[in-house]
Amino acid sequence: MKTPEESKRNDLRDLFQSILRDNVIALSPVSVSAKEVFDNKESEVSFAFNEKISGKSKKVSLRSVKGKGLVDCLFRGCKSKYSESYPSLQSVELVDFKVMPIFSMKKPGSRAETDIVLSVKVGDRGVSEFVSRSDSIIRSAFTTTLKAFQFYMNCEASFDRIKIVLDDATKRNRGDIQQRCLSDLSKITEMIHVKV
Repeated sequence: MKTPEESKRNDLRDLFQSILRDNVIALSPVSVSAKEVFDNKESEVSFAFNEKISGKSKKVSLRSVKGKGLVDCLFRGCKSKYSESYPSLQSVELVDFKVMPIFSMKKPGSRAETDIVLSVKVGDRGVSEFVSRSDSIIRSAFTTTLKAFQFYMNCEASFDRIKIVLDDATKRNRGDIQQRCLSDLSKITEMIHVKV
């Protein structure tokens, strides 16, 4: 299932690849464990994922992240982990998520696949939806959350890199490069608030 925003994001992913090359940020799930406490309506989630930033890979483990349900905990944990390094993430808010089982895929019983649609809002940029499909609701929720953070982190990393190129082009009076940079920056700022 594709959302309307996905075509814009796909274009930006191509931009990330051309700007960041081997330094494209990648986050991939490893494990997740959730605990629900029904008396105080609080969830506690511990999770691990692989992080590849600037060509360096490492496993990140976040323990005992508290929130109101699995998705809220995953989102809070990722936002807390990355907001200092990627300040634009401070304007990213979890708005909603939907669980959409796909029973028409002719898999018996509970093996039906599920789409998780994560809705996030970035300041006044509106709501964007990220989708992941799996036969596990938890896996889909985790993957979708990482997809959203990976996308916005790549937006900021690309923005920072383009600004360096733009500054150099300005010093060298390269109007052609300046125009391309300004066009690319405008595509990114349609999706996220980045401080200049």
